[in-house]
Amino acid sequence: MRKIFPLTLLFVITGLSIYSQGNETMNNICTSSCSPASSSYGQRIWNGQNGSLWTATNSRTDQTINGNAITMNDDVSNTYVESGIILGGIGSLTITTQRKFTGTTSSIDVLINGVSIGTAPLGTDPITTTFAVVNIGGDVVIRVNNNIGGSNSGGQERVAIDDITWTGFVPLPVKWTSFTVEAKPNTNLLAWTTATEINNDRFDIERSSNGKNFKTIETVKGQGDSFKNVDYNYEDLSPISGSNYYRLKQVDFDGKYEYSDVIRADNIVSRINIYPTTSYDYITIDMDEQQVASVIVFNEVGQTIKDMTISEITTRIDISDLPNGMYFVQVNAQSGKEIKKIIKQ
Repeated sequence: MRKIFPLTLLFVITGLSIYSQGNETMNNICTSSCSPASSSYGQRIWNGQNGSLWTATNSRTDQTINGNAITMNDDVSNTYVESGIILGGIGSLTITTQRKFTGTTSSIDVLINGVSIGTAPLGTDPITTTFAVVNIGGDVVIRVNNNIGGSNSGGQERVAIDDITWTGFVPLPVKWTSFTVEAKPNTNLLAWTTATEINNDRFDIERSSNGKNFKTIETVKGQGDSFKNVDYNYEDLSPISGSNYYRLKQVDFDGKYEYSDVIRADNIVSRINIYPTTSYDYITIDMDEQQVASVIVFNEVGQTIKDMTISEITTRIDISDLPNGMYFVQVNAQSGKEIKKIIKQ
């Protein structure tokens, strides 16, 4: 048994934008008749291959790796190479580095929009490092630091940089902003929100008792393409007694899929059994544990006929004195509630 709540899609557009890749080979830096001289350290500004204006501080241009390279000085605060604004975002980034002159093996910091995406190692020979999962959309700025706050994490080496390349940003099919579960008596309420959906066919809701072996318990239709927050809810009316692990399998129209994080809810599920449903003398109430519970018997127009308290696991209730007809038996226990229709013959 299930409940799925209808939702309203605020805004939908179709199509998928994938931005082109870019690169900076340092071919446009000044290497002769420069001011300051190419073998001196100073500020360098040049137009890059992607049309962005690049800046390097405390740097020289007389060293090479695969071709022209920009070499940052050591022991100088605020030493960096930085791009101008790159439109459309970055999916992955690759950089080639090499320690120049003397020093030890170390690393430098690579940042996108001021946030570190990792470090690139330095050595005697050129080293090419790829940051495979950057995936930052919008307008971005690449920055390579050889010094942070006056203390370089790479040991203050003089480092040459060449061949910075990047792939275009590809939006994820579904960007999640939340996935939660709230445990209630005899039920669990799942809720999740997406910020974007692209080519999204559906969500398969999967449940497990051990966090390893999952089974699909429901499917919820996706929005296809959307670029606004969309809220989803699902109520599991038959949770497992104990731990319930949930995950979402997001499936595209082409069959590709990805999983959400796994979340958990702990339930004490009340198992109250009222039987038989047709009787002329007694009905029996079984509870899965000894507890105090109220029992109300009412007729089909809502009038209370019997009202009592029980505390045993198994209780027999005499209905032989009731006129023939349809009644409802409601049990309100500490661990849950059950109501069942019976026929008195």
